[in-house]
Amino acid sequence: MSSLEYLYVTRVNSEAHDLLARLRDLNAHVSLLSKIGSGSSIEARELLRCATESKRIAIQLHHQLETVADMAHAVTRRALGQGYGSFQSNFNGIRRRIAAEFVILDASMRKLDVAAFERINEPGRWGDAAAPSAVSEVIGFIGQILDLWRLQRANRKIEG
Repeated sequence: MSSLEYLYVTRVNSEAHDLLARLRDLNAHVSLLSKIGSGSSIEARELLRCATESKRIAIQLHHQLETVADMAHAVTRRALGQGYGSFQSNFNGIRRRIAAEFVILDASMRKLDVAAFERINEPGRWGDAAAPSAVSEVIGFIGQILDLWRLQRANRKIEG
């Protein structure tokens, strides 16, 4: 076996399992976000940001899977001899589990998108339809006072 094929076999065996573990972690994270996102405990913009970031990570994992699959196909039967069958069956089993995780992740991502867009498009929450309330005005005023106090403390530290 050439050193390049040995490198491919080693990387396929290690990266495929790592990819499956990262995909399961992302799937758990997205399903948790979709469950929490249906309530009002996370702000809608943050929920949408998390959904977008999760999509970006899922796309990266998909590209990594394509790279691993290319490396697996580069390994020839002649190079591994009798070990080729076990290598190929191991990779096919992991590939099927990864495909199943991607299906579950896709369903969770769709739920998260729906929850995020419903929360963003709530009438009366964002934009012109959002009516100012006394509570939001008081909270804004307290925030301004705290910012002023923080700036004064910083100026005192600089001066003295």
